[in-house]
Amino acid sequence: MQERIIEILCCPVSKRKLSLITFNSNRKDYNGKKTEECFEGILISETGWMYPIINGVPRMQLDAFLEYSDFLKQNYKDYENRKKTLLNSYYEVIKDATKKTKKTKKSFGQEWAIFKYEGDTTWGFTSES
Repeated sequence: MQERIIEILCCPVSKRKLSLITFNSNRKDYNGKKTEECFEGILISETGWMYPIINGVPRMQLDAFLEYSDFLKQNYKDYENRKKTLLNSYYEVIKDATKKTKKTKKSFGQEWAIFKYEGDTTWGFTSES
């Protein structure tokens, strides 16, 4: 994730600003311009929501702090306290989001399992396009 996009991101729940904590970063060259990228880190909202960044991709799902708990435990020392606070404050919301996320993952898993990469086309594109 390019660190400069933090200016345009907001928490999907609270709509408040996010702070970036970088665990691992690198510099990339885009069209001759060097850009700092967060490869591993965490986005934290002013209200305590946590969104991990793994392999340069921010995981902005409401329940991402639970799904990627091993990563967060390993890299963020205040994880357990923040997790407890979120679960105490928003248990029903998180429970509902986790249920919906589970259905979505199952649906996408089924789609990818039946997709024939060699012959199927998506939106008219082929592997030769």
